[in-house]
Amino acid sequence: MSFHGLTVFIGDIRACKSREAEEKRVNKELANIRKKFKDEPKLTAYDKKKYVWKLMYISLLGYEVDVGHIAAINLISSQKFSEKLVGYMAISVLLNENNELLRLIVNATRNDMLSQQPNIVALSLTSVANSCTKEMAETLATTVERLVLASDTLPLVKKKAAICLLRLYRKHPDIITSELWADRIWNLMEEKDIGVLTSIMSLVLGIVSKNPREYDTVPRAAKILTRLVLDRECRADYQYYGIPCPWLQVKVLRLLQYYPCPENEEIKKKMIGILQSILGRDETPKNQPKNNAAHAILFEAMNVVIAWDLDKALVNTIITILGRFISQTKAANTKYLTLHMMARIVSMGKHADAVKKYQPTIISALNDTDISIRRRALDLMFELCDRSNAQDIVTELLNYLTVADYGIQEELVLKIAILAERFATSYAWYVEVIMKLIARAGDFVSDDIWFRVVQIVTNNEDLQRYAAKTVFEGVQPASAHETAVRIGGYVLGEFGHLISSEEGCGGVEQFESLQQHWNQVSQTTKALLLSSYIKLVNVYDELRDRAIQVFEQHGDSIDAELQQRAIEYLAMSRSGGSLMHTVWEVMPNFPERESLLLKRLREKFEDEQSGSLVWKSPGATEFIPAVMPEGEEEAEEEEGPPVILTASSAVPAPTPAAPAVTSLIDVLDSETPSTSSQKPPPISTGIEELDQLMSGAPSKPAADGVGADLSSDALVATGTGDVLQSMSSAQGAVLSPQANPGMERQMKVWFKTLCAQNEGILYEDSNIQVGVKSEYHGSEGRMVLYYGNKAAAPMTTFRAHVPPTPALQIKMLALPPMVGPQQQVQQLLSVNCMQPFLEPPSLQLVYSYGEGRVNLALKLPIILSKFMEPLEHYIPAAEFFRRWRAIPAPGPLENQAVFQAGEPIEIPKVTRLLQLGIRLAVLHQIDPNASNIVAVGTFFSAMGEAVVLLRLETNSQAGMYRMTVRAGNAQVTSAVASILKHELGHDA
Repeated sequence: MSFHGLTVFIGDIRACKSREAEEKRVNKELANIRKKFKDEPKLTAYDKKKYVWKLMYISLLGYEVDVGHIAAINLISSQKFSEKLVGYMAISVLLNENNELLRLIVNATRNDMLSQQPNIVALSLTSVANSCTKEMAETLATTVERLVLASDTLPLVKKKAAICLLRLYRKHPDIITSELWADRIWNLMEEKDIGVLTSIMSLVLGIVSKNPREYDTVPRAAKILTRLVLDRECRADYQYYGIPCPWLQVKVLRLLQYYPCPENEEIKKKMIGILQSILGRDETPKNQPKNNAAHAILFEAMNVVIAWDLDKALVNTIITILGRFISQTKAANTKYLTLHMMARIVSMGKHADAVKKYQPTIISALNDTDISIRRRALDLMFELCDRSNAQDIVTELLNYLTVADYGIQEELVLKIAILAERFATSYAWYVEVIMKLIARAGDFVSDDIWFRVVQIVTNNEDLQRYAAKTVFEGVQPASAHETAVRIGGYVLGEFGHLISSEEGCGGVEQFESLQQHWNQVSQTTKALLLSSYIKLVNVYDELRDRAIQVFEQHGDSIDAELQQRAIEYLAMSRSGGSLMHTVWEVMPNFPERESLLLKRLREKFEDEQSGSLVWKSPGATEFIPAVMPEGEEEAEEEEGPPVILTASSAVPAPTPAAPAVTSLIDVLDSETPSTSSQKPPPISTGIEELDQLMSGAPSKPAADGVGADLSSDALVATGTGDVLQSMSSAQGAVLSPQANPGMERQMKVWFKTLCAQNEGILYEDSNIQVGVKSEYHGSEGRMVLYYGNKAAAPMTTFRAHVPPTPALQIKMLALPPMVGPQQQVQQLLSVNCMQPFLEPPSLQLVYSYGEGRVNLALKLPIILSKFMEPLEHYIPAAEFFRRWRAIPAPGPLENQAVFQAGEPIEIPKVTRLLQLGIRLAVLHQIDPNASNIVAVGTFFSAMGEAVVLLRLETNSQAGMYRMTVRAGNAQVTSAVASILKHELGHDA
């Protein structure tokens, strides 16, 4: 049907020459549609459809449409297919899955599913798959299942129903239980219609991928493949360039990869015959579509052979095919898959020699124009490396490093370092390789790499002289990289004396070679160099004056770490004597432990997402294919850095995650300025009272005679808030008459500060000061509120109350009715978290002053993170990823947001905030990007515990964060995300 008005409107929009003109025309049309819909009963069906089509077009242009939703719902209730079509399409375009109006179409949709007209049934199934709300899943899942399972369902409807059920299952997995569906899947795979079976296999693949052990589908899968591959039984309309239904073959082969090789010899023999038939089709069609279909089946068959670890003959056949592909093909997709498959074969550990003969061709792939192919070639080179060819491969990779893309250099450096250590023929060669790495790509050499060099040199006496000579030569150029300076500082400080007798390698030369880089290195490296200088002074007395000069220059440094080291080392340099020699003896050997870099090679695991297998080869630094959520790359466990001695103790050398050099001003320790020029009365620390409150023992009477016996009737049970809105507006108080215009802003600052620490000012004006001191353990907390009267007149009818809510149970002491001038009273609170909550509780403070009455509404800094505890022990990367993947995402248990940083991003400061303010344990070396932070904690409440996982990605240049929070409870996820955005971002 043609809609003339719609055609004219679209023509007008296309004729607009500016955004303003288009917007003006859209607003005019929306106004006209609103006017028409005010008298909707008088509109004809033609007009309703025309106006709804216009609204859909406007919505697709990007404009908000807030009219016509009910008209679209009414069209769904029509008996005409054309009207239902417009209604369902409008619902899909105009309403998202969270819109309450979708509830109005549930009954109409169910009725359409039971219709005798297949087109209407298919239309309703498509709408449910698009909207897929929780209510639809609970109400309509049974009806959809019935359509899938019924033997008399038409093929069109059954195909739609299978895909709809798959969509519902992915969004709401609880609608399908393995107990009921084990037999159903078995029967569904008996379907004769190829088109229906293809749709059903998508459903089966989605269900089985979650829990393969519950469903025995291998015999049925073998039967389907026999029918398609061996018997070639397939209708002509399902053959694609002569290939029987390649989409179904691919799905069945992918399904088989979720299972081990079958123990039944008959099925195993049948599957080997099928795989041999697929691999034996030695043809490369010139027709590209046919070639793509044939290769899709071929590579999935290879995956089955590798997953089942079948006999050597099949693997050799695969290697032969792959060798032909990598030598002859120019197609990027085929070359990529070939390199990936070769890496999988090498990872099996049995067939590396057969792949090695293609090593020159693989090396040439490092220069391919496609970066994804270069990455796969790099992974394969890494897998191929062993003691027989390690030096050749490392040399090739070092040469390639000079021309490699910026985006691949970090991964390349890591793999070279791992190979150099794993297959080192001598430690001298290993040190030489690492120094070349630093010289060619120092920016990508992580601290773990040079830490490992230091450990190996320290623990191998025969290596120390050669290492000292090598690093001394490495720091000679003025352009030497900072990482080379760090290694040079440590090695020369410890073992430089071993080469001092050589010409040009004396103590003075060593000192000057390090000192020339002073102005170009970071504060962390400067701190290390100071320790190196005092080590050199201990060996070369002629350096004492030079070193003392450096120490004196930095004795008043603004950096606390440099200042402390300089002062300590200056004192020891001047005193000398036996103490100097005792403290600065050569470092003892490090305890023997496995390299962090080599730990990457120990684990191999599979992950499943979107129906695909995710395979990781040993030693690979990324997953193949890359379908894992961003940031879940495997990383090494935390290992301590090399040790540098100070005058007082042995302390670890600084690392990026916990640098020794920190800012003098810390966000958690900064004082909040007072809004009053009048000096407030002193606030007691309350430590004694708080300890008594924590233990439940009665405290001493306060000066005003108010007792603090928690067991007395003075305790009042109250509760607190349940939902946290934006934290930036959390301190929305009814201000006193004395409040200045900037008070509301200042209250937000006070509240934000107290959310990250346990004591400070909650509110202050010219008359009153309210202070807070608190402590939390698990689901329980204790708080002391201090009310200080700064005025010259007493405050009467003084009352404080917390409105009750179910989330928090608060017991609070009653207050005296009057607070005298320049006096202070205390109020003790006991807090128990009953369930997760979002909004902090409100404190209602009322008092009379003079002839006026003041009513203050203050938000107490009791937020969900106060009831969190960091993990008491470090968890390895594998355990973290296991917990991360155990929480389904995307969904209500995950919250991801990108937001602007509230201040310049400093990783140490952010780490300290997460540890002390948000009460999370920061896990180092989980994320390979040192600028990203991974943390974990546990939320406690009377309802139970919930693990909280955080990945915080930082972009210092743009001043942006990308935050991903996962927790076992949706409210906990939302609350932690809100708190983080409030503490790290701009106040709204």
